[in-house]
Amino acid sequence: MGILAVRDAISEAFMDFTAVTDPIRCPDAFRYESSDALQAQAACLLILGIHLRRDVEAMRARSDEDEIDSDVLPSDDMEQFPVPQVRRGPTRRSASDLQSELLQRSLPLLLDAVRKRENLPLVLTILADIGDMRLETLFREFSTDEEASVAQAARQGLETIRLRAHAPEAMP
Repeated sequence: MGILAVRDAISEAFMDFTAVTDPIRCPDAFRYESSDALQAQAACLLILGIHLRRDVEAMRARSDEDEIDSDVLPSDDMEQFPVPQVRRGPTRRSASDLQSELLQRSLPLLLDAVRKRENLPLVLTILADIGDMRLETLFREFSTDEEASVAQAARQGLETIRLRAHAPEAMP
């Protein structure tokens, strides 16, 4: 379905709705089932999402950078349509930050499993996926292991490291 078809479907779905001039306050909107209440419920959930995801702070930061006086949710609108305060979730984190933290936590456990020779093919495969250049010596050591699956996993690790060395920006 193309973007125009989606737009048309949304427009058609909301054709029965009229503009709300006196909105139902956010908490009260969930007590009713009218079209006005439905629109108020949608607005309430959208505003709650904006607050929970910290979009307000992000938009303010962007507008400050561009020296634009912009309010994501104008205060006069918020006074007419109050939304209950909610506890915010944790600060947003990038995937690379999360990956780095998980690596720091899991690497000692994985290396301990290697030392004990526990589930070596699986552990070496996971370490190969990590692709840390510091593991090259470990992979070389196991690349000639008597157990074929262990040697194969270690060679995969060496290949991953080789690829990462030639194209570091292409690897996660």
